Amino acid sequence: MRGFRSTHFSVQVVDNLYADSVFLMRVNAEVAQMPGVRKALVAMATDANLLLAKMIGFVPPQGVLPDQLLILAQHDGTQSDEALRDSVVELIRRRETSFENDVSSPRSIAAARELNPDATLAVVSVSGQYAAAEAEQALREGLSVMLFSDNVSVEDEVRLKVMAAEKGLLVMGPDCGSAIIHGTPICFANAVRRGPIGIIAASGTGLQEVSCLIHRYGSGVSHAIGTGGRDLKETSIGGRSVSAAMAVLENDPDTRVIVVISKPPTDGLMSALNEMLGKSSKPIVLHFVGRRQTGGAAGVYEALSLDDAARHASVLAGSAATIDLPGIAVPSAPSNRMKTIRGLYTGGTLADEAEALLGAGGIAVSRSADRLMSEHCIVDLGDDKFTRGRAHPMIDPTARCAWITTAAADDSVMLLDFVLGFGAHPDPVGATLPAIKNAFQKARNITLVAVVVGTDLDPQGHHDSCHRLEEAGVIVAASNAEAVILAASHAGVPNLGHAVSSAWTVPGPKIPPIRNDDADGTTPAAVPSAQREGASIALFSKPLSVIAVGVPSFAEDLKGHGIPIESVEWRPPARGNARLAALLNRVR
Repeated sequence: MRGFRSTHFSVQVVDNLYADSVFLMRVNAEVAQMPGVRKALVAMATDANLLLAKMIGFVPPQGVLPDQLLILAQHDGTQSDEALRDSVVELIRRRETSFENDVSSPRSIAAARELNPDATLAVVSVSGQYAAAEAEQALREGLSVMLFSDNVSVEDEVRLKVMAAEKGLLVMGPDCGSAIIHGTPICFANAVRRGPIGIIAASGTGLQEVSCLIHRYGSGVSHAIGTGGRDLKETSIGGRSVSAAMAVLENDPDTRVIVVISKPPTDGLMSALNEMLGKSSKPIVLHFVGRRQTGGAAGVYEALSLDDAARHASVLAGSAATIDLPGIAVPSAPSNRMKTIRGLYTGGTLADEAEALLGAGGIAVSRSADRLMSEHCIVDLGDDKFTRGRAHPMIDPTARCAWITTAAADDSVMLLDFVLGFGAHPDPVGATLPAIKNAFQKARNITLVAVVVGTDLDPQGHHDSCHRLEEAGVIVAASNAEAVILAASHAGVPNLGHAVSSAWTVPGPKIPPIRNDDADGTTPAAVPSAQREGASIALFSKPLSVIAVGVPSFAEDLKGHGIPIESVEWRPPARGNARLAALLNRVR
């Protein structure tokens, strides 16, 4: 250990002590309550955490490494720096001692499989450098995998998905944040009614936005299958998860309409995707975030936004609530002076959609956080570079709150998302309200516009969350696309709203709803042979049963849904010492 001390500021660096970012959230909460502590940050010394430390007023030491623990605190001297450090170390060591003394909990997926032999899915949410190895072990144990972890290499992703196909299994991910299987929300997902619409999404928040809007428009979801953001972006991956998910939904008698959401595929994969979608016996709603295609497959209805995709699918599924749904009402521009738009998103797909819609209206947008204070800018704070070594901002809003305070400036419009549901922070709105108050106090003529992704079945409550934001002075939109339109309008750009609103009118004659007497739940005899493979994946043909490795709250949520689950008491190899772990791997 080595210490760096200044008056009332404690900066401590601890070697050989690893703790995951979710557990460190709890440590930070306890440190904040210690006598004399005004603010604190306990985190692994990753680039993302060093940046956060600077944003909240600390000066971290130079030369620290990602596998070292930072203990930063501003305090009134009630206790010494050393006493504060020892208290934090004791909190973490106590957890390690509990882990070492607990001989009843499984330490590996193989051991957990013995305790839960009926398991069909492994949910892996450990640090990216260890995630591929855990996913491979799950596949060898005959489990499909939901790989929440990011920072997994393309080579590992290809290897895992090839292995899954050979074993008749499915890999969702990496960087797969959301899924709904047999009506059960997994990781970041929302409570929505079951229904006839299946979703395949190469994005977590895109899946959440569409599933919540489908619920709001009166329909429901059979399965929502995440694929990972690179599945259609990397030619070497080749859309393997999308293809497997299509096979599942094609063979699922409860699915009558399929929604496919992705960033635009590579040109090499576009024709193959159109061919695959064209073979489906079920109507498909397709949305590429940020791009439209022309000349797609017959029977495929292209949507212009995530909201539009949910509306199209609900109409196709026969939801009476959306047959005559009018276009979104867009107010005339309330501002005749140009303001700067600053988007601080926790959801990557929502950020991408914001950029695409603003671009369609002729508003050039930067995606670099370095340009946040100088031009129109949309930042995805859930991106890999902001989450290395710390919890995703949907779980821990601390970093986003710091960005809100920093980005608040005169004559600006701030665009925010709040994602409710399971896996997320228990009250993301409440945790962010102090930062919103600071933004209004700091800046003159600032407008805040937000979208709340969720339903009133979610534990946080959609209506209550919206109401508290509105009471704080935030304009709350019904969807992300509407939020972008409203933000542009308040920034002095009204044309964007009119253009998108007119495009959102649901073309009734072109997408007739499926009549109930036609939807008898049978699978057509002419299902292409390549799509029959999905029928045999145990994850969808058997009741859901899970082995969880990583974030404890994901396992707790599944237990709350009554899902049989066995949690692995996982720790990184070599206690998180990356250099020692690499040496051990070479020896093996």
